This record gives sequence, C-alpha cells and structure tokens, in this order.
Amino acid sequence: MLIGAVVHNHKLGRYHPIFFRLSSPPSGDDDLAAQRYRSTAHHTEGFATLDEAVQDMHETCRLEKCGVSTALFHWDGEGVPATTAYFDRGNVTMPAAA
Repeated sequence: MLIGAVVHNHKLGRYHPIFFRLSSPPSGDDDLAAQRYRSTAHHTEGFATLDEAVQDMHETCRLEKCGVSTALFHWDGEGVPATTAYFDRGNVTMPAAA
C-alpha cells in the first residue's frame, strides 16, 4: 500500500505531496516491516499552500487507493527529498470516496 503525506520545501516555501511504499528494513526485522516506508515520488512543482498540497494528495490517494498520513516532512530544498519513515497503521486513513 502507498501512503501519501506532504513535504515542506523550506528553500522555496512550497509544499509537495510525497508518496511512500512499504520497505522492509535491511536488518530483516519482521516486527518493523509493516511500518517502515521509503519515499518513492513527490509532486515536483509543489503548491504555494499546505492546504493545496493536502487537497492534491487526498485526490491522488483517492484515485490510487493509497493511505493518507497527516505527517508533514521537512526538506531543505537541496537534492531530492528521499526519506524513510515509520508509519503507525492506526494513524493512516483512506480518503473518502468522491
């Protein structure tokens, strides 16, 4: 399952929907496998406001059947915002149908 969230680009002051895919830890610790995710893509242009980014992320997740997280990640704006995150499945919701 993909999980959508938002990353804030501090250099440009923009907000980007970002998506994560389940990724087992290198240690092979199965207890964490259900919670460890790696970022796989982000909205390159981003949005001027957090609300716009959240709305776009919710729409993408509704279409792609991915979970939604309220997490806000921070990015200095250099390079690519690749990251690893641990999500508690109890804090990930599915977007409402249109």
